[in-house]
Amino acid sequence: MGGSIASIRLTAIAMRFALTIFITANLGLEAMGQFGLVLGLGALAPALFGFGLNFHMARAIVGSDEERQVGIIRSRMGFTLAVLLLATITGLPFAISEAGMPLALVLFIAAILWGEALGMDIYIALTALRFNVLANFSLAMRSAFWIPVAVGLAGYSPEYANLQTILACWIAGQVANIIIVFAVLGSRLRSSGSMGEGWSRATIKDGLRIWPSDLALVLIAFGDRFILSGTVDERELGIFVFFWSFANVAQTLIQAAIITPSLPKLIQLHREDVVAWKKQIRQLAAIVMVSGSVLGAGIYAFVFLVHTYFPQANFPWAPVFGATIIVATIVRFVGDFLSTVLNSAGAANAYSVLNVGFAVTLMAALIPASMWAGIHGAALALLAVAGVFNLLKLKAVRAVYQTAIGGSR
Repeated sequence: MGGSIASIRLTAIAMRFALTIFITANLGLEAMGQFGLVLGLGALAPALFGFGLNFHMARAIVGSDEERQVGIIRSRMGFTLAVLLLATITGLPFAISEAGMPLALVLFIAAILWGEALGMDIYIALTALRFNVLANFSLAMRSAFWIPVAVGLAGYSPEYANLQTILACWIAGQVANIIIVFAVLGSRLRSSGSMGEGWSRATIKDGLRIWPSDLALVLIAFGDRFILSGTVDERELGIFVFFWSFANVAQTLIQAAIITPSLPKLIQLHREDVVAWKKQIRQLAAIVMVSGSVLGAGIYAFVFLVHTYFPQANFPWAPVFGATIIVATIVRFVGDFLSTVLNSAGAANAYSVLNVGFAVTLMAALIPASMWAGIHGAALALLAVAGVFNLLKLKAVRAVYQTAIGGSR
């Protein structure tokens, strides 16, 4: 299974590399910045429309019988569809009138938000069910497997070398993802599942406690570009998104291959043997940090080599900024791992407060930092704030462990 997941993730990463290279070389850094903003909106959608329910869905599915698992998933998906429909009816007319962009682009972005919200529900459910290969295939389908089509169309005709074509292919990948997953699991999801009916309605109160934290996690990862869009010019924003995109490859790989799949096991260990839970945390933390460092160094070297020896690729080179944003990204996904640890222990208050605090502090720091020193200041702010909150999350994990040890005596 591990080899299959690695193959899927590496293939997806190669395609994401190709897309970043294609946009930078053919559409320019301004388009790279615009695409980065759409990526940020796509990441925000699952948290904004999810109301914190995915935090509880994963925990509810683990250890439940099949009938209840199916019921929970169906309830969750039905809730998401209802929320998306309501949001579209109320928000789309305003977006069309106020966005200041072509109608087709607004509709493409709206469709992408639907696909990402539903896709995240599917991914979390598959992971909780321990269908890790299918979960990673699902993620890759909606995030990367459509990229060769977009690049191929641009090669076929210059009229397709634009952002609209890229977004249309992204939507096609999201649709294909939903079709494939339901073709594989359709018979199972059509089974009884009556034991989970009404799960979303019964859980929404607890979900709302987590909801600010889910939004905060997205702002931690993507909020910087929204602030930078108002404090730096389009080319600087493009440089930021360019280096962030490469650094994020490391985070995406480690999140999908190590952090997210570890959640069900950590939940089970915390319930059964808190000492083994602590040991597993230490092992995973070492793997995350070493893997992140190796990947980060490789990414930095790759950007330098392409910039130096393949100038036609139009890769920008900002050595200090590049190194800072890569290190900041590694520190940030170590924090993501610590958040997953708190999740596994059901420490909802610590999980939520620390993530919200991180996001608020980061957004507050980014505004003056980027106004003072542009993207360099933004990268330093991200590194400093991530480091401080990693220490706070580590302290919270230790407190959870001490409480569990005390309760088991």
